Amino acid sequence: MDHSFYKVLQLSDLEEKKRIDRSLDELMEDEYQLNDNMRKLIEDQQYVFPSLNQNHATPDMLIRTQDTISAKKHHYSTTPYFHRHDFIEMVYVYKGLCYQYIESQDQLMILNEGELFILNQNVLHALYQPNPEDIIIKMIIPPRYLGFEFGERQEFQDSILDFLTKSVMKRSLSYHYLHFRTASNPLIRTFVERLVTEYYQKADYFEDAMCYYLKLLFVELSRSKSIINSMHFEMKTKRLQHEQLLNYVRENMQTITLDQLANEFSYNKCYLSRLISEEFGESFQKIVRDIRMGEIEKLIRYTNLSIEQIAERVGYKNAVIIYKMIREKYNMTPSEFRKNR
Repeated sequence: MDHSFYKVLQLSDLEEKKRIDRSLDELMEDEYQLNDNMRKLIEDQQYVFPSLNQNHATPDMLIRTQDTISAKKHHYSTTPYFHRHDFIEMVYVYKGLCYQYIESQDQLMILNEGELFILNQNVLHALYQPNPEDIIIKMIIPPRYLGFEFGERQEFQDSILDFLTKSVMKRSLSYHYLHFRTASNPLIRTFVERLVTEYYQKADYFEDAMCYYLKLLFVELSRSKSIINSMHFEMKTKRLQHEQLLNYVRENMQTITLDQLANEFSYNKCYLSRLISEEFGESFQKIVRDIRMGEIEKLIRYTNLSIEQIAERVGYKNAVIIYKMIREKYNMTPSEFRKNR
């Protein structure tokens, strides 16, 4: 490793440690999309940062946000947790290895030294670095930075062009990532080093320089067709549509209606109702009730929120229905249920 780049990585480590060690309220407000309930929990010091065990979408599923390009060394002390991004993320294993979870702990990918992984926005995932001496580089690319000719460049390999085109879509019917085995390509390593160096040195026009290095990196990936290990993973349309529907209901459980869901996914309301019954074996109302019940149980067990607050949070006008639901399922009151957590 070049000595000057080693110093850049040391600087990145220091800066990332400062970022992580900020107070929870400052970190959350600065880096994540927060709803009113999350802000209230943080303000009351009741918020619990998620873990690898929380891998299903809820209104409190963390979505990281960033509107500027960056290239940093992943800090070893970062707790792995499931979350989404509103940007594209590139992970390059400079030294060692890391674990990339997609959608759940069951879908694990081991990224080895010299491999590069490009993850689209809105994909549920978690990154874990098991060894402190390893070096993992994370590059964040907001979709607007892909506007500089990428989408119109036909010389890019089809999988890369497809990814770059779909990466700016709000809601695609496929989970997209690109996975490259690039250990034998020194140019990829060089471009990654230059991206990180430009970001931390912040010389004049550094963002322009980063965009050009990023473009060169994509060109080199496209040229090196033989070293692509795994191009893109596309969930079966029906299954992913299921997941998207359920995730949308979870994220909007307070106010969700069948009309709203049909409008979001461009379905006729009556057709969607029949489709849900056929595909899920349950009515829309039953699905919403079950999702709310899951959130109710979690909030009773893991927070000190009152039953009235929980009712408001999941979309019920009063607490009576929660008492009834807990009684029907567990034959106890919410207070008794909380004591048994």
